[in-house]
Amino acid sequence: MDFTKAFDKAPHHRLLLKLAGHGFSSKIKDWKHWIVEWLRGRKKKVCLRGTVLDWLTVLSSVPQGYVLGPLLFLIFINDLEYGVMNWILKFADDMKIFGKISTDMDIVRLQEELDKSLD
Repeated sequence: MDFTKAFDKAPHHRLLLKLAGHGFSSKIKDWKHWIVEWLRGRKKKVCLRGTVLDWLTVLSSVPQGYVLGPLLFLIFINDLEYGVMNWILKFADDMKIFGKISTDMDIVRLQEELDKSLD
């Protein structure tokens, strides 16, 4: 699985929930306000075949080019392997899930775990 676009698709509300789940609320004073303000007001402009659209508010994405961006992305994808019984390797924006396939049931299980990881 390739997470190249995952930086752009991380919903801000889900990111904040995952940060709270990692204990940020008890360890960093006013963390939510600080991160919400950092994410708030981001806009993007799309150009398609020479036509430039109006500015749009960005409701998802982990901002890139900042020190905090990769950390937030890692926290966002950290729980992808929960409930997965096969082996998983994660590196940067890639994840590999693999296991021994001996029966048709092994194929079904691996596919179910792939589907679960993508939710």
